Amino acid sequence: MSTTQTPESCADPITLNEFMNSLQRLFKIGIYYPTGHAILDRATDRCMGQLVAIAGDNPSVRLDNFGSRLMLEGVDLDAGQPYFRDFKELFTALGITAVIFDRETTRQELHEFVRKMLSYKSKALSAKQFTQIEVSELPHSISVILTEFLARQDSSISDDRAGESAE
Repeated sequence: MSTTQTPESCADPITLNEFMNSLQRLFKIGIYYPTGHAILDRATDRCMGQLVAIAGDNPSVRLDNFGSRLMLEGVDLDAGQPYFRDFKELFTALGITAVIFDRETTRQELHEFVRKMLSYKSKALSAKQFTQIEVSELPHSISVILTEFLARQDSSISDDRAGESAE
């Protein structure tokens, strides 16, 4: 893990990894337990406590997906950690470049976010053709930044003249 941590960030690398591991745990168990279940609520409270610790005095915590890297508050996360591949796959499938968690995120909002992300991932993985999944209707305290795809106005990609540029 790189230590290019921003001065405003209040978390050490261990806390960053603990947050990511606890968030991954929510994604693993969040689909099985309803809100109010002791196991899910304990796991959520742990994750939320780490979120607040990482935020420090900042209003939010940012998780970035950049190329082959994941960064939490500007700190490169270790690609060897168990959570790394899961979040890279999720973000890639949904075209997410960043997730921003408000430090005031509630337990219910975190549960809703996890369930929606799992639902969107399922839709993306079951699609028979390339489809950009609209990641919307998220809790107001958690926002995502999506990759912007540009459509070409010419027909060069689908043109019958393979190998020739469309003019």
